Amino acid sequence: MKPIHQPLHLFVRHHIRFDISYILVCGGIFFATCLIVAGLVVIQQRLMQRGFGSDAFYLICLFRDIFVDGYGISGWYLTPAPYFFPDMVLLFPLLAVFREIGYCVYAYNLLFAIFSVFLFTMILSLLRVRLHSIFYASITYLIFMLAVLLQKDMDICSFFFFPTFHGGCILAGMLFLVWILNFIKNGGSRVSLIAYSFFSFLMCVSDLNYIPQLSFPIVLALSVCWLCKRLDFQLWWRLTAVTLFPAIAAYVLLANFERFPFPFIISLPLFSWDFPPWRETTVLLLRDMKNCILTDDRSFGVFFLLFAVGSALVVLFSRFSKTDRRREFLCNEESKTLFLFVIVVFWFSIIGSFSSRIFVNSWFGIADRRFFLPFYIFPIVSIAMLVYGVRNRIHFVWEGCAAGLICLFAVFVIFPEISRIRANPIQLPYLESIRRLDQLAETHVFRYGYGGYWYAKSVTVQSRAGVRVNQLHDLLNLYHSINNIDWYRYDVHDRSRYPLYQFIITNDLLKNEIERRFGQPAWIELCGDMEVYIYNREEDIGFRNYLRHKVDPYLHVPVSPLSLRYYKRDGTAWDAPDNVIIQTPEGLHVSFDPPANGDVLELSTDDNDAYEISFYGKTTDSDKEPTCLHRLEIPPGNGWGLRAHYVRIPFSFADPGISFLIIKPLSGDKAYSVGHVFIYKDSLTESGES
Repeated sequence: MKPIHQPLHLFVRHHIRFDISYILVCGGIFFATCLIVAGLVVIQQRLMQRGFGSDAFYLICLFRDIFVDGYGISGWYLTPAPYFFPDMVLLFPLLAVFREIGYCVYAYNLLFAIFSVFLFTMILSLLRVRLHSIFYASITYLIFMLAVLLQKDMDICSFFFFPTFHGGCILAGMLFLVWILNFIKNGGSRVSLIAYSFFSFLMCVSDLNYIPQLSFPIVLALSVCWLCKRLDFQLWWRLTAVTLFPAIAAYVLLANFERFPFPFIISLPLFSWDFPPWRETTVLLLRDMKNCILTDDRSFGVFFLLFAVGSALVVLFSRFSKTDRRREFLCNEESKTLFLFVIVVFWFSIIGSFSSRIFVNSWFGIADRRFFLPFYIFPIVSIAMLVYGVRNRIHFVWEGCAAGLICLFAVFVIFPEISRIRANPIQLPYLESIRRLDQLAETHVFRYGYGGYWYAKSVTVQSRAGVRVNQLHDLLNLYHSINNIDWYRYDVHDRSRYPLYQFIITNDLLKNEIERRFGQPAWIELCGDMEVYIYNREEDIGFRNYLRHKVDPYLHVPVSPLSLRYYKRDGTAWDAPDNVIIQTPEGLHVSFDPPANGDVLELSTDDNDAYEISFYGKTTDSDKEPTCLHRLEIPPGNGWGLRAHYVRIPFSFADPGISFLIIKPLSGDKAYSVGHVFIYKDSLTESGES
């Protein structure tokens, strides 16, 4: 008869599992997770201290236009990689929750890390379902973070840990790789194939880099496995079709995007068959990457070398007979097929990343490494998979010691940097240059200004005083790229008003061109590293209305002659086809129907001539001669071709308006012409500050 109560040591022995390897694995997962969270704080601090350019704020501006400012998406000119999926899917809900951009970016990085570890765990679990797959996935992501933290250059840190730099392509690629691997191992329904095809198409449209980095590599890897008789023809054909056809459809769609009546435009750099530039691009690419690997990216170069050696060993050992258990690589042929498939995908992904830049003849320098992210992450993942595949031959003590050393090394890398952090490491800092610009704007009631591409969105997003800067080319032309044309058209607080522009940030612009077009500024302010020209005087009509003819859809235009309604840029030849040449001394009669209302005349005339402008109102008596309301003179200039003039006209005859005007030449070379004529209300008048 058994005793009713067992001794404690027997109860523990029979009812509580005491497995030291199980405890080490759980402890390793927990410790690695803590280090990953701490490492993300360090990375976030580096990102915040470095600052961001306009490219980084693309999705943030798009979110604000749709959900905050109400501009909408109809006026957007999106990037060639719009980042619909997964960047937008992850970032937009976070932007809705967090008002602080820094908190949003950190939460994005945390979610990105969680999903990366989860997807890598899924890949390992398809080889062998164990708790150890989570352990290996966590340690692998920690190794990757350490490799990033040890770099002197912050570019790789920005590319992987800030949205809109193609990092989402890696996350989506691992998701679809899990999908394919699961289909190879367990099969799937027709519905799952259709779903995979749809999301693959969405990813290709979202980021065309997905095509050379994962679509084509998956197709090529499937073909290699089929030729090696590891996949049957039916499975190869089905998986190839649902991977390749969405990629082709997405490329054809985007290549012809501007022909379709969509509300926004995506610019797509097409390829060229000119072989000499291909050779030149290849030489520049290889030279820059060699210098990077030898200086800034040394650790990633080591991982790539280990990846190459490991891949060769996998191919070598996979050729041995299954009966030779001492040299057998994985536990069964199915796991071996999955592993070889992943290795081939990773190899073709790295090759595709490099060849795609050559294919489009596009390489501008080491910053273009953002297109080579598979080179930085996939070798590390592959090495972890290789070790995981042979882990049964590694005693758990040695396995635990290796993981412990990695975690200990991470402690010595991460914790000293955390201990030096004094300010909030997650919050976006208030840069001195933007703080001083905000103070200037609040003192003088500025709200809108012009700037170069690298300052426009950056200042607009980070300003805490609501300052908005719209981008121009260095020659001061309209630069509608990766932004919303409606920003130029409407005041964010009142859509019936044109923005009141009163300053320009001269960095990245030509100051001589600014002064030639607008004259000397009222004064100049230095806001940190930004030089700001102030044009807030009443006579700065041309400055504040500079872009109006290009973006204002409600600008009043002359009816006769019809060609005067079309803007002519400065420097256009005086006898260009759309110009109106004045051939009589009585001048040119320009009529408005309905009458024009406004206090600004924008007139383009031949620059070396002088003209007299006479304004006439509408009369109700058909027998009565029209009365001249106002006259003004346009003096000659020293330039060549047409030049735009901005002059103020008395607003006292705005009602019933200007029925017509007469442009009479006064002096010059007897070759008189007019390019365009606009009359509209000054933005200073619309704002009520005049």
